[in-house]
Amino acid sequence: MIRSISAVLLLLALFTSSCCKKTFCTTPAGLGVGLVGFDLAEIDTIYTTGYALGSGLTTVKREQQLDTVTVEYNSDSVFFVKPKSNGILSEAYEWKIFIPAVNKTYTITDYGYKSYKCGGCGHKKEETRTLSTCLLNGVRTHVGALRIRK
Repeated sequence: MIRSISAVLLLLALFTSSCCKKTFCTTPAGLGVGLVGFDLAEIDTIYTTGYALGSGLTTVKREQQLDTVTVEYNSDSVFFVKPKSNGILSEAYEWKIFIPAVNKTYTITDYGYKSYKCGGCGHKKEETRTLSTCLLNGVRTHVGALRIRK
């Protein structure tokens, strides 16, 4: 009898632990921006201005010139600009990106988020959200496909 109870408890423990689905909580990593159709010489200097969220791009909070960038290139002719130091475009601001070589300004505003529960497997699940969309020059765009086109 004790063996059968022990066996049932063991099977129950294995079953409940194997059903656990832990969802990892993510931390904001900033906005990844790809530049499409530009020559390298055109993107050697980029100015970014961060504005207070919801200010209608009027309250400046952060400005920087990105003239030292590490450029990654992929086979789809997309340049991913990654500033060498402290140049991440944070979702804590709405942005204007000015590229002087082509005299164009691009805006990133109005973030949309997706909520989900993360954690689990013996830990309390917590509600969190992840950046999902934004407006790029007024057009709703998925953040994973954030591309600035010339």
